Amino acid sequence: MNPLLLMIKLCLIAVIVVIAGIVTPEKACSEVLLSLEGTTLPTTHVLTSFSTGTYGGYVWKNDTTATPVRRDVGQSFYTADSITLESFGLQLNGNIQGGDPGAEFTVSIYQSSALNSIGTLLTSETGIFPTSGMAAGTGAGQWLNFDLTDLTLQGQYYYTLMLSWTSPAVKRNLVFSAVTSGGYTGGSVWSTEDGSSFAQQGSDYYFYVQGVVVPEPSSTALLMGAGMVLIAGLRLRNQRS
Repeated sequence: MNPLLLMIKLCLIAVIVVIAGIVTPEKACSEVLLSLEGTTLPTTHVLTSFSTGTYGGYVWKNDTTATPVRRDVGQSFYTADSITLESFGLQLNGNIQGGDPGAEFTVSIYQSSALNSIGTLLTSETGIFPTSGMAAGTGAGQWLNFDLTDLTLQGQYYYTLMLSWTSPAVKRNLVFSAVTSGGYTGGSVWSTEDGSSFAQQGSDYYFYVQGVVVPEPSSTALLMGAGMVLIAGLRLRNQRS
């Protein structure tokens, strides 16, 4: 094969690979999928995580037997690079409760330029807590994974992943492991009892965020430019022959 033609093909393949990293297809399912991932912190595609220090528990609830009944909770994190968010996880510090299986919940993602501000709502996605494989009375110590529809998040911002139950019920709650001192410096736990007034807590969940870093636009432009130069060179060579 002509060496110049081979080089052009390789360059075009590289461009396609880079573009594929930027334009990530959505998952086939448009709702949040829950799964238990064992007691070991995952390592695949983990962009940031926190799991050190002595922890207690901080509860996510919409429980008619509790006071107050409702508490939405979330964890914020910072990313310097633009990323495609795939999923996140929190460590259970107690078992799944009787009011959890079959319940609808929402994951809401907020963006902020400041550590101490919840910022603005970017998107929300609902899911149904599984009725099989995640029974009440199980799960303590395991990582609960929230698999999301892939979403590109811009770098140099803080993002908060908030959880809320759609409706109240008896024993509808989950307790997650939380550290009250010496925690994660890039974010914190957030909570709200009404869905509108948010409070930043002096604690951090054991958590992880999974995804991939989005290639810089300059890298894509450089590869595409190189491809165009090679193609132009091949055309000029053909014209002279």
